[in-house]
Amino acid sequence: MNKTPDCPHCGHGEAYEISTRNTLRCKQCLRHFSLKSASRYRSAKVSLKTIDAIRNQIAGMGKLNIAEIGRTHSLSYRGAYYLVKRILKEDESQQ
Repeated sequence: MNKTPDCPHCGHGEAYEISTRNTLRCKQCLRHFSLKSASRYRSAKVSLKTIDAIRNQIAGMGKLNIAEIGRTHSLSYRGAYYLVKRILKEDESQQ
């Protein structure tokens, strides 16, 4: 059985997956939510795949080059800067 994330609205732990909309629907309150909705990246306009790719790119870099990250993922320098800042802050808090 797949463990789905808790509903950010009511906290219930079970949800249906709606594959056509790439979202989840809570079994208790029937509200829709995504995997990003309860994370630090809920306001980011990029997908979780892009965030994971940037995280892997940061881990493989010796020296952090935000301009290169922005070009690679079609982000502005400012958008790449703030996304990298969020990723690094999250990594620090997990350690």
